Amino acid sequence: MKHAKEITDAIFKDPDGVVYKYPNRTCKDCSNYPCMKDMDSVFSSDFAKYGCTKYKDYTWKINSSKR
Repeated sequence: MKHAKEITDAIFKDPDGVVYKYPNRTCKDCSNYPCMKDMDSVFSSDFAKYGCTKYKDYTWKINSSKR
């Protein structure tokens, strides 16, 4: 099992070694995107992966409106 843990740690960490809380999220899938002025040019980080508190899933919003 040690090898599986090493693989998941490598996949779900950023280059600085910080673990992503939600590795499948991206800011561009958030319904609040962009939530900060000049977000793409100023920040190189993807806050959604780290557990952004403003994150709302845009795809869920689209799918629920089709019902």
